[in-house]
Amino acid sequence: MTLSNVLERECYFVINNPGYDDSDFKITLAAGYYGTFEELSVGLHDAQVLRITYVTSSDRVPIWFSFDMERNRVKMTVSQSLCISLSPVLARMLGFPRDIEHCLDDVLANRKMELFPPTIDSVYVYCDLVKDVPVGDTKAQLLRIVNRMSERCVHETFIPPLYITLQKKCFHTVEINLMTDTRLAIPFRFGKSFVVLKFRRAAYSRCKRQSSLVI
Repeated sequence: MTLSNVLERECYFVINNPGYDDSDFKITLAAGYYGTFEELSVGLHDAQVLRITYVTSSDRVPIWFSFDMERNRVKMTVSQSLCISLSPVLARMLGFPRDIEHCLDDVLANRKMELFPPTIDSVYVYCDLVKDVPVGDTKAQLLRIVNRMSERCVHETFIPPLYITLQKKCFHTVEINLMTDTRLAIPFRFGKSFVVLKFRRAAYSRCKRQSSLVI
């Protein structure tokens, strides 16, 4: 599966006219993968056309995003009398400071673009069937930690298997969550992930038999 660098509802900006109370427009960038500034700027301009009824084409949007090649920075051109506030994620991507309202005609970013989030080195696989196991200074329903050695597809088979005691003995569905080390969902762009589970009965003293699970 391929990762996205823009998640649903995370990248947006708000346009407002200080002279009018009911003129705010929240412009949300569509989720997906934006590999270049050109792709990102097209998405930001098209989003304004979709959201603002009086804007009929992408070359007449109230907030125009361009790139200053000489300074290697993103530039915003804000229409007269308007102000714009960027979401924290979009501000990081474009190189602008967070939590600041911009009302000037031309605003130059104070740092370089950062289109891609920090590299995800490990995938934490959680499952709702297993009992909590120690994870750092806490406990969680963690099955495995899969290391990502490259940006390409990762295939990992664990030998020997590590069995974990189940907390559910009867079930019809299995919930698997692929998370980062901060318990955020992995931002996959498209494709499928496959997890193969193996069950076995575990014999204990006192003649008790329980089920266990391995990934």
